[in-house]
Amino acid sequence: MMGADLRPFIGLLLGVAACSGPAVGEDVSATTDAGNSSDPDAGASPSPKGATFLTPSGGSPVGHLGTEWDASLLDDAAPEVGLPPRLGGDASWTNAVPSGMPLVVNSGGPTVTSPVFQSVTFANYDLTPSVDDFVSRVGLTSYWLSAVGEYGIGLARAATPVHIAEGGPKNIDDADIQVWLANELAANPALEPPSSGTVYVLFYPSATSVTFAGEEGCFTIGGYHNSIVVDGVNVSYAVIPECVTETATELQTTTSAASHEMIEAVTDPLPLTSTPAYLEVDAAHHFYSVVLGGGEVGDLCAQWPASFFVPDDLAYTVQRTWSNAAVAAGRDPCQPELDGETFFNAVATLTDTVHVGNGALVATTLGVAIAPGTSRTVDVTLYSEGDVGPWTVSAESIPVGGSSLTFAWDKTTGNNGDTLHLTITANYGDSSYGGEPFLIVSTLGAETNYWLGYAGQ
Repeated sequence: MMGADLRPFIGLLLGVAACSGPAVGEDVSATTDAGNSSDPDAGASPSPKGATFLTPSGGSPVGHLGTEWDASLLDDAAPEVGLPPRLGGDASWTNAVPSGMPLVVNSGGPTVTSPVFQSVTFANYDLTPSVDDFVSRVGLTSYWLSAVGEYGIGLARAATPVHIAEGGPKNIDDADIQVWLANELAANPALEPPSSGTVYVLFYPSATSVTFAGEEGCFTIGGYHNSIVVDGVNVSYAVIPECVTETATELQTTTSAASHEMIEAVTDPLPLTSTPAYLEVDAAHHFYSVVLGGGEVGDLCAQWPASFFVPDDLAYTVQRTWSNAAVAAGRDPCQPELDGETFFNAVATLTDTVHVGNGALVATTLGVAIAPGTSRTVDVTLYSEGDVGPWTVSAESIPVGGSSLTFAWDKTTGNNGDTLHLTITANYGDSSYGGEPFLIVSTLGAETNYWLGYAGQ
């Protein structure tokens, strides 16, 4: 997350598990403190990840859709359990994926092709050995390459960790972090010299309240990345607060957020400058950036519980990442794909130019234009990367029960290549953003996948 100006539409997205995952409402109670256990699967649930959302210790929702913490950070002990099997051979299979799928675009800025990560912790931080180990390993895994390779990023090495002798402050804002980091780079020889290839990963203890652009760590943001200029060099850094939750350990939430921000720090190292890189979704799908609270490659998968897993080659919970190549090919947009997964989904055809945003922050995007009190019918294309047989399709407003939209289908089941027809009624106008998002829901057995749509006025 880089601190998007446009606020996301909703606080929590339905309570769903999306991108790919089990049916809504499945209860998974066991979690794994990956990295502290010699067996990363120890104590794990025998079923796939469920639709449990993180809440802080006080029980309040962890934040807006668009933070790194709206989704359940559960381990990937057996993701293939309950996934629909392929029903036939794939030699002659044609994936009916629609053209013009959403893509994260490079705005012309630099990326960090050969990253060097340096872990920085404070004296009162209790996860230092684990996060040092995580930072030293994650950039050398197949998971890492599957997340960043198509964006021109290679393996990442880690510099010697830095352990600050002082404890983290009680409160700190990003502006203060920038001053502190610049001073520390000038005075502390243990830190790598400022370089466009170095990313400093700052881990703050739970006793420190971190704020960024008016947002509070662990409540409205789970972490962020940014950059400063030191001695004429652009310096990238990621800030990871330690969050206490009810459904995942501090280490799980920490490494999940760290993987998200480390990936975005190398694919978009200068997000708030005039030279960002992979910062936004293409203009036709700008509503993705608004609805999901950001358009970077981590943001587009951060909302879905099934995006968080433990890779085979890294005993820590990490986040799957948006892949332009995968979405265009009709595979799961959030990569790496889960073991045993045959991805299927349904996409509404959006052909109208509509507006999204409010005040001075209004952009055009594709959507379906529906005047208040009227209805429109759109085509919905079903596609799958292999033969899974027919699946069920439905639609949901966002948030459930809090939208003016209602839906009616001509049919609610179909196969790869089928076109269904969805009639959307806007019962009253939405003045907040000039329109309303909705979800197309595809369900087969224990797996439910989701696709975003947008109704403008």
